[in-house]
Amino acid sequence: MQVNHAKRELHNVFIRKLYRESLFEEMLQEPEVAAKRRKQTRETLHALQKAFRTLDELPLEAETVEKGFGAASDTTGLPKSHGMPSSSFYNTSRG
Repeated sequence: MQVNHAKRELHNVFIRKLYRESLFEEMLQEPEVAAKRRKQTRETLHALQKAFRTLDELPLEAETVEKGFGAASDTTGLPKSHGMPSSSFYNTSRG
């Protein structure tokens, strides 16, 4: 019984010493690096949201996309790279 009482009292003393109100402000201060990174992340998020809204406003019809890719695609259905030589290594019609 006395051991439990002493244990509780010591616990209370340690808590009072550990959590001094004068240290609360210091313990709650955010590191400058974290604040800077949070600000940069918020700015990036806003830029990405703006880009998404801009892209979302563009008229995009499936027929237009199909025509655009169909005109410059090979037998794989992938668009050809303009200005790049076609390699026989990637040719699908091997004999």
